[in-house]
Amino acid sequence: MLKIKKFIKDINNKKSKIAIIGLGYIGLPLALTTALNGYQTIGLDINQKKIKALLKGKSYIKDIPNNKLIKVINNNTFIPTNNYELLKKINIIIICLPTPLTKRKKPNLTAIYNALKKIKKYAKKNSLIIIESTTYPTFTEKVNKNHLKDNYYLAFSPERIDPTNKQFNLENTPRVIGGINQESTLLAKSFYNNIIKAQLLTVSNPTTAEMSKLLENTYRLVNIALISEFTKTCQLLKINIWEVIEAAKSKPYGFQPFYPNVGVGGHCIPIDPIYLNWLMKKKKLNLPLINLSIKITKKMPYLILKIIKQILKKEKIKKAKILIIGITYKKDTTDLRESPTLKLIELLIKRKINVSFYDPYIKEIKIKKKKIKRTNLNALSNFNLVILCVDHSLLDYDFIYSNSSLILDLKNTKTKTKLKGGIIYDL
Repeated sequence: MLKIKKFIKDINNKKSKIAIIGLGYIGLPLALTTALNGYQTIGLDINQKKIKALLKGKSYIKDIPNNKLIKVINNNTFIPTNNYELLKKINIIIICLPTPLTKRKKPNLTAIYNALKKIKKYAKKNSLIIIESTTYPTFTEKVNKNHLKDNYYLAFSPERIDPTNKQFNLENTPRVIGGINQESTLLAKSFYNNIIKAQLLTVSNPTTAEMSKLLENTYRLVNIALISEFTKTCQLLKINIWEVIEAAKSKPYGFQPFYPNVGVGGHCIPIDPIYLNWLMKKKKLNLPLINLSIKITKKMPYLILKIIKQILKKEKIKKAKILIIGITYKKDTTDLRESPTLKLIELLIKRKINVSFYDPYIKEIKIKKKKIKRTNLNALSNFNLVILCVDHSLLDYDFIYSNSSLILDLKNTKTKTKLKGGIIYDL
């Protein structure tokens, strides 16, 4: 217990040195936060382009301003590197690596396993290791048993970062923490208490923390699937889905609004429920609601495709030239991960429809090995159908609506302008 007290004292006095493994959408904001809070921080990443950019004070994530990055680089509190030998001097290691799916829709935890090999090779025994990457329940316990073998303090604390969210950020969002033992939980809580100004909720074990993360995002998936069903229903009955949602959300309790979309994107919602589904299949437990929600949301690009074909037929357009506006997975982000709009573009190309895109944050995309460069919005008149898929704040809706002859509005953007020039279709 004396060692724990000394460890906690060093954490509180900012004497503990921090390593963040993985400098993506989760790791870089965390590294910046720890450095700005006075901790000597190293950021480890295998992507040399990222390291070079960071050393020059250039951020590749929209929410991370260059001036703050330059500050911690110049005062040497943040060192981006790919040198894992530096783990020898580190007290707290936080894993923020991607955990995607394999082609067979199984958890791909290769990045974490590779990091664990480096940790075992270089890190001091009795260091604190925190996993923030999304995993399946029981994973952290298995890591301790099969890889770390009780030689380290170990906890799971699921990341909670919502890119572009102006109200909630890393520092003011409550945090869930579950350690493999009481000491691990106490150490992890002490660390987060020094960088987070919100509630820290400790749970009995890491498996509970892992399950809480999956519940958060499966909840969102199920409700998005529900809205997808209501969207189709409203279409059939010729009811405005946006008006229905506005009416329903006037209820001050028991309802949270979700909105129509081309589908689901990002790392969390399309992937986390599949992690749970995969684990339960191994235990021979069927999860029909989650399975159905996954299927419904995956079908949304096909529903949009059907709507497009109906519009082209009604307007008697035989050789369509379509412009997709907004292709990131959500509003005001540069993130393309699992973007359902990319799937829609792929479906259009497969049907030999001439399709271009405009997104203020993306210059070029690759669909089935085919590179497509961003179109200039001044060319709006060249397209006989414009589809608004993502409602970025940077878009000039007055310009778009007044210069388009035919629009399919998938995000209720028509409410943002009075300058409507052409025919407007919506969900």
